[in-house]
Amino acid sequence: MPENKRSILPPWPSYLFTLIALVALVTLVRVNSMADTATQQVSVTPEAPTIDTVTLVDSGNVDLLSNPFVPIEGGINMVTLHGQVSDANGCSDINNVTAVLHRSGYDYTQGDAEVKCYSAAIPKVVLEGCTGGDDTTAEYTMNLPFTNFVDPTDPGSDFEAQNWTVRISVQDESNPAVVDTSRSFEVNSLSAFSTANSIDYGTVALAADSTEKTVTFSNTGNRRVDTTIVADNDMTEPSGNFAVIPVGNVHYSATSSFVYAEGTPVSKTAAATFAIHLPQQIVDNGPGTTPTVDTYWMLRMPASGVNGSYSNTLTLTATPY
Repeated sequence: MPENKRSILPPWPSYLFTLIALVALVTLVRVNSMADTATQQVSVTPEAPTIDTVTLVDSGNVDLLSNPFVPIEGGINMVTLHGQVSDANGCSDINNVTAVLHRSGYDYTQGDAEVKCYSAAIPKVVLEGCTGGDDTTAEYTMNLPFTNFVDPTDPGSDFEAQNWTVRISVQDESNPAVVDTSRSFEVNSLSAFSTANSIDYGTVALAADSTEKTVTFSNTGNRRVDTTIVADNDMTEPSGNFAVIPVGNVHYSATSSFVYAEGTPVSKTAAATFAIHLPQQIVDNGPGTTPTVDTYWMLRMPASGVNGSYSNTLTLTATPY
């Protein structure tokens, strides 16, 4: 009798259960395999900027870090400060560059003063050469108009123990300002004045005194000054046919309405110091603010032997006191 064959497959309900389990497992795997996003964040440590280079020249392109500054008589000598600053975070992070040039004994925080302190500032928008991105350097240029009466610091001046300090600072968006005061320069003395090109005593009778003439001195330098006076010769007339007017017949004084005999006679042999005590200018408030001193002059005409128009030349030299 044939042997009965038995099926090794589970009954159909078991098939259905297995199928459902497989679908659920595949679904679970698919859910757990979906992509996700993650935001990464980091902050950059801000680096302080640096002052890399500094040059300082006057209007004649003289290097003032190696040579003294020489004022221009009665005028402005423009000082140009130029250099490079950098910031490792990028030059776009640099906010400003400022400079103060001041006599070392003066408290620059008191502000600008034409004899002792000049300052300038360069904001970010004026910095040169910064292209952004990974560029880390920028350049600055500042022009400072130094007057003729800026305080001198050379030997013999009132401030010979001092110098002029170059104070440069750079600041970025995150750090305190970085300051460099390692550079300095000297300012030379300029003893100078302007005065009349001629003294006209007019027409004077024999043996008579001229009217008093006023000669004004204006300080065009940076020192308090007196003057020395010397004549090149006696006063002569062109033809040579008449006597000279002796140089000593001209007298001068610091006092108006002076008595002729009390004045000082001009010499042709030695320069005499005339103590006019012309002060140094300390501020420029426009025309009429330059220090001036009036002096007074008279001529006594000889009693005889002279005729015509006479002249000679006086040399007036500013000397510090």
